[in-house]
Amino acid sequence: MPSRSSPMLQSYSEFLASSFGNFTQTYFANHSGLWRHDQINRPLRRQKWTTQLLRQYLRNQIQFSNQG
Repeated sequence: MPSRSSPMLQSYSEFLASSFGNFTQTYFANHSGLWRHDQINRPLRRQKWTTQLLRQYLRNQIQFSNQG
């Protein structure tokens, strides 16, 4: 099970935060070039991510800037 700081989870989180239409793991895997669908799907299915946990995780990943 990946930790909440795993490179895969960080990449997928960045994808989710910047996506406007297609958020699927398959789409991410097809376009990332680093991860296969099963590498994303299996660990995430084992973890119980609530909306609150995901929001908290993403909030810690955002880097604020004075330039907006």
